[in-house]
Amino acid sequence: MKLSIRILSLLSALCLSIAGANASDKPNILWIFIEDTSPWMPVYGDDTVETPAISEMASSGVAFTNVFSPNPICSPTRSALITGGHPAEIDVNNHRSSRDERGRDDVFLPEEWATLPELMQRAGYETFNIGKDDYNFVYDRRDLYSLGPDGVEGHIGALDGPDFDWPEAVGSKPFFGQIQLEGDKHKGTARRTISPESVTVPPYYPETEEFRSHIARHYETIEITDGEVGAILEKLKSAGLADNTIVFVFADHGMRMLRHKQFLYDGGVHVPLVISGAVDKERLSTLRTRSNDLISLVDVAATTLSMAGGNIPEYFYSEDLSSADYVERDHLILARDRADYTFDYIRGVRTDRFKYLRNYYPDRPYLQAQYRDNWPAMKEWKEMFATGDLTREQALFMQPVRPMEELYDLRNDPHEVHNLAADPEYADELKRLRSILDAWAAAGKDNSSVPPDTEEVQSIIDRWGERCVSPECISVRKMKQDQN
Repeated sequence: MKLSIRILSLLSALCLSIAGANASDKPNILWIFIEDTSPWMPVYGDDTVETPAISEMASSGVAFTNVFSPNPICSPTRSALITGGHPAEIDVNNHRSSRDERGRDDVFLPEEWATLPELMQRAGYETFNIGKDDYNFVYDRRDLYSLGPDGVEGHIGALDGPDFDWPEAVGSKPFFGQIQLEGDKHKGTARRTISPESVTVPPYYPETEEFRSHIARHYETIEITDGEVGAILEKLKSAGLADNTIVFVFADHGMRMLRHKQFLYDGGVHVPLVISGAVDKERLSTLRTRSNDLISLVDVAATTLSMAGGNIPEYFYSEDLSSADYVERDHLILARDRADYTFDYIRGVRTDRFKYLRNYYPDRPYLQAQYRDNWPAMKEWKEMFATGDLTREQALFMQPVRPMEELYDLRNDPHEVHNLAADPEYADELKRLRSILDAWAAAGKDNSSVPPDTEEVQSIIDRWGERCVSPECISVRKMKQDQN
C-alpha cells in the first residue's frame, strides 16, 4: 500500500475518533520526516516546482535556510535526532550498526540516557512512529512508542509502518508523532511533470540525459511530497487538531544522487526545515529571528522537547532554537563513516562561509563499492572519465585517490569544486578550521568505532558477502584463511 494512502486512512480515522478529544493545554507535536530530500523549493529560492503546502507552512511559521544534517546517511542522522546527540560523539555514525543477531556490532547508549520519545512520554505525551526507525543502537521499540507496538525489538521498519489505530488510542493526552515520507525514494510513480531539458545541471555532473533525468526526478518527488504534506495538514484541520498541533517538516539528508547522499558536500547535508502550526507568538518570533542562523538538524530534538514543556538533558548536543538563551553556532561538525559494506572516515567543519573536509583514507577513491554501482548514471560517469570526456569539475569525483584535505569558499564556490587547501591565500582559514576539528577530537568527542575490530568487520562480511571489498573485509578474510 502506498504511504500516501495509509496517511489518508489513518488521518481519516483521526477525524472520526478524536475530534475535540485532546483537552490538554500542551500542544501535539508532529514530525513529517522526509527521506533523501534537498531544499529545492520556492521557500528556499528554487521555483522549478510549486510546493503550496510547504510554502503555506513557511508563510505562517518559519523556514530555516541554513540547516545541515551532521551525517549524509539516514540511520546516523535518525539516531542523532532521536537521542539529541551528535552521531559521531555517541558512536552511531556507522550505517546500520546494531543489526547483527550475534551482537558483534552492537552500540549501547549510556544507561542514564533516554531517547526523545521516552522523554516526551515523561512529559505526558503519547508517542508513535508511522514508518522506519533505523536507529544504530540497541533498543526496544516498545519502550519508545506508546502507541501501536508491533512487538519487534529494534524495529528498522517498512515505509508504511505498523498497522494500528493510533487516533483511537490517543485519548485525552497530547501526542508526539512521526510520519515518515518516502521523498526521493518514491518508486513506480507515473508522474513526469519536469522536462529533463529544463533543469540546471551543477558543474560537477555531466550534462547528459541520464543526469538531467535524475535531477528532474528529484523535483517531481518534491511535488509528490508536498501533496502528502498537504493531505496531512488538511486532515489535521478537519479533525479540529490544527489549532493545537505544532508541525515540523524536515529531511534526513540531501537527495540520493551521487556526490550528494553519503558525502559531506552541501548537496548531501543541506536540508529543509519548516516549523509551523500552534507555535505561540513569542516562540515564533524567536524562531523567525534565527531563520538564517547556522543550525544543526539535531536541534529539532531539543526544540521539540522544549515546546512540550520537557527538560532538556545536559547530555544533549541538540539546542533549543526557541530558547531566549540560544546562541548561534559558529560552526558545525560533520562526519561520515561506514555505509552498508563500504568503510570510510571523513570529517568536516562547516561555517557560514567555509567548508573544511579531512579524508582519513586519501588512498581510496570517493566512489568505493556501493549500492549505486549498477545505476546507469554511475556507469556513464565512469565511462566518460575513462574516455576523457569530462571537464575538470566533472572528473573530480572520479579520481582514484582523493586529497587529504579540502577547503571551499562557499560564498564564491557554492558547488565546492575549487579546493583551496593548497592556496597560500587561505592558509590562515585552513589552520583555523583544522584546529576546530582537532580540538573536537582531542576533547574525546569523536567516538566512532574506527578502525573497526575484527568481529565487527566479520559481521559486515556475513551480512553483505562478497559485496564488501573494502580493505577491512579483505584483511579479515585473509586472516581467517590463514587461521584455517
